[in-house]
Amino acid sequence: MNRWIYRSTKGAIGVLTLFLLVGISAAAGQTKTITLPITIDYPLLQTLTIQSAFNGPNQTARLLETEDGCTAVTVSNPRWAEKNGLVRFEVYVDLEAGKFFNGNCLMPVTWQGYVVSFQQPEIDPANWQLTFKPVDMKIYDRHHQPTKIPGIISQLMTSWVYPYLNQIRIDLAPPVEDLKQILLPMFPDQYRQRAQKILDSLRPGNLLVESNHVRINILVDAEVSNKDNTDYPATAPLSKSELDRFIKIWETWDALLVHMILSLSGKSLSEGEQQILLDTLLETRHRFSAELANDQIGEDFVKMQFLWAWEQIAPIFHRHLSEGSSGQALGYLTFFTASDALATLDELGPALGIEISREGLIRLARLLGDLPSDSLEYRPEADHRLRQIFGFELIPKGPDIEVQPGPADPETPGTGEKKHSRWQPFIYFLVTPRQALAVEKQTPIGRLKPWIVPKSGIDDYLGRIKKLLKQTAEEVVAKSNPLKKHRTLYQRIVYATAWQESCFRQFHTKNRRLVYLRSYNGSSVGLMQINERVWRGIYDLNRLRWDIRYNARAGCEILATYFHRYALKRFDQIKSLNPTEMAGVVYAMYNGGPGQFKKFLSRLKTGKGYLSDRLFREKYTWVTRNQWTHINQCLVPG
Repeated sequence: MNRWIYRSTKGAIGVLTLFLLVGISAAAGQTKTITLPITIDYPLLQTLTIQSAFNGPNQTARLLETEDGCTAVTVSNPRWAEKNGLVRFEVYVDLEAGKFFNGNCLMPVTWQGYVVSFQQPEIDPANWQLTFKPVDMKIYDRHHQPTKIPGIISQLMTSWVYPYLNQIRIDLAPPVEDLKQILLPMFPDQYRQRAQKILDSLRPGNLLVESNHVRINILVDAEVSNKDNTDYPATAPLSKSELDRFIKIWETWDALLVHMILSLSGKSLSEGEQQILLDTLLETRHRFSAELANDQIGEDFVKMQFLWAWEQIAPIFHRHLSEGSSGQALGYLTFFTASDALATLDELGPALGIEISREGLIRLARLLGDLPSDSLEYRPEADHRLRQIFGFELIPKGPDIEVQPGPADPETPGTGEKKHSRWQPFIYFLVTPRQALAVEKQTPIGRLKPWIVPKSGIDDYLGRIKKLLKQTAEEVVAKSNPLKKHRTLYQRIVYATAWQESCFRQFHTKNRRLVYLRSYNGSSVGLMQINERVWRGIYDLNRLRWDIRYNARAGCEILATYFHRYALKRFDQIKSLNPTEMAGVVYAMYNGGPGQFKKFLSRLKTGKGYLSDRLFREKYTWVTRNQWTHINQCLVPG
């Protein structure tokens, strides 16, 4: 039993492996004791107990069964909870006792009921043994009523049941020692001596029995600066090499966040929980895109996103992954417990210089369970499990779109301007810099020609695009009852968004080659200009680039999501808006993420809208008034 608990709780002690993420570079100063909590939820403790000590059929443990079959002791269904500051440990007991004589069991006695042990958890600082000291014991019948038991049953309880329940312990010494061996090489040579001091100071603190969990405080001593400065200093813009490194770290963090969310696949998530998970993923991605575009990225950006994401989604993981969870799920709970330690260390401000590294994220991911590969891959494919978790329906698979790589292109498609070197890693984050050429044998050019702006016949082209968008929007509306009441408004938003984003274009030609439309900063593609980083994993990036119907479907679905699940869900805040303003708030979220809901309403009150707000309003007005001739300002061959 202890061996299994050690393997499982090796992940639990992993809260301390948060130091794998940090480099400590504090100036000489005072030594401060830091508390890093390990929290073991009662469902998690129950799972550990079941899988280690009650691993028979239906959560049972057979403690005694005599050869003659007259006497047997079975315990099952352990349950943990808190009661008056103690741990309440309950098990179901099934006892049989009799005297074997002449092939029969004489005077057989059977009893079924519950034993409840009230315990105080303790940890021995000398050997890191976590035990549970019994303080009181209660006996209940099958109906949970207090009862007395006959002498022979009492003897079986004393000889078999009580010792078995009281011997459950968790040996934390091996994982703690492993932790020290893992951590020390992770610190740079110049900080190795300080790191060794920190590891040598690691020791158990007090234990707290709380309503939802047992909390074990682990204490470490860290040297912090004497300067009274809790503000992070301003940092200079990242250099090209620093930016490349940062983007790789962020991509690993994003892959880890997706990896964690996917652990909820198959769980019965409520609409509210789905919304929180989607909010968290979209906000982290939109924030990254915005700050990278504005050159505002700081070295602590990933750490701050990690902390914020933990605060948002931790309750969902505790609720769904604790009880009856697998070994991998237990690791995810350990990961979220670890964020408590990161938050504690971060409260010390810049004194510890905490910085999350790509290697640290990968190491943490490995603690949480098997990865699909040796590292956290930032992949372009859609994952149907991720769509299901967020409550999205599956998009039918369309024809495969294959492209042939062309030479590296030093220009941003569609602008004729040289790319700034800082944008290079942002624009081509998934593939080698390239132009793509449709191969006639694999993707007949005839199938794409209707979606290439012609030199003449613009009206026919526009008609095809409008028909595609209308059909796609109708398909999306048909699956959403709330949107049916706003069908006309939604359709106009779709038209205006496509106009604003791409001027109704999916492709254009460059140097006699067909290329998909990409935004000036390389973040978004196609007819609806889907942000590839923001919607990675939810939509297939290759299809967004080369399949106009898929791109249109994605854009319509995203607009419907913001309209239905964000705007209409907060109807009390938007009921006074006119249709143009309602359209504006939906587009603002489409353009900048869920956080733009409140920001747009604030801009509306002050009258200080963004340029994108004004340009979209213009397009929406033209759509409403059927002023399609304005399309000639942007829809030109090429």
